[in-house]
Amino acid sequence: MYNIAFHPAFQSILNKLKVKDPKSYNNVIAKIKQVAITLELNPDYCKNLRAPLQKYKRVHVNRSHVLVFQVDKKNRLMIVYDYDHHKRVYRKTYP
Repeated sequence: MYNIAFHPAFQSILNKLKVKDPKSYNNVIAKIKQVAITLELNPDYCKNLRAPLQKYKRVHVNRSHVLVFQVDKKNRLMIVYDYDHHKRVYRKTYP
């Protein structure tokens, strides 16, 4: 299983989600764990975003919400950056 790190902006999103919508919070945590386990077998798992965000990957959590993350194969690390509606997530910029 890849190690998991949360970007500070994502950590605040997660904290808000835990209070406002515990069911979605549990879905997000479960999906993060599932992806981290799958990356062990296939480091190229999940779809890359289009340019200029091509170094980030995405996976759908619910029907309309997306989790944006980056994979560091050398250090076996998954860095989670964002969770938002798919219409908004592709318009953002990430560090």
